[in-house]
Amino acid sequence: MKNLFKLGVMSAAAVLAGCAIDPSQCNTMNADAGMVTKARCDIHGGYAHNVQQKQLTLEEEQRLNALFREVYAAVEKEKSEVLMEYRNKQSEYKQLNTALQNLLGELEKRTDGNKKLEQEIADIKAELLKMESDRDPVMIEKQAELEFLRIRVTELEEVFIQ
Repeated sequence: MKNLFKLGVMSAAAVLAGCAIDPSQCNTMNADAGMVTKARCDIHGGYAHNVQQKQLTLEEEQRLNALFREVYAAVEKEKSEVLMEYRNKQSEYKQLNTALQNLLGELEKRTDGNKKLEQEIADIKAELLKMESDRDPVMIEKQAELEFLRIRVTELEEVFIQ
């Protein structure tokens, strides 16, 4: 009877030891896992643990994705503001240019053949013409820098996606 009792205790201990399972051993996609392994994973929370871990990973990825979207939105907003500022500057410049052309036209009428004044007016007109053909390098540079920043952030996002 004692031997039978010892055999029962050892069998119970063996069964209980066999029930303990590491959550990393529980994979719902494992087609080779036996019924006992699947039952142990289900009973001891191995599957639930894996689901919880994947949920935490998903939430972290969603937070990271939100940060990337926030950066993209800020870059696009800045690009838009730079473009609007550039267009406003162009409009202001056009108004200034028109006023200056009108003034120079009036001054030309009053030079009374003074070659020095005529040359001065011609030089100013030539300078205005050159300024019209030059685009604002600061604004163009800013747009290029913002686009470069957007590309770098996109590359960084692709690294994290992989």
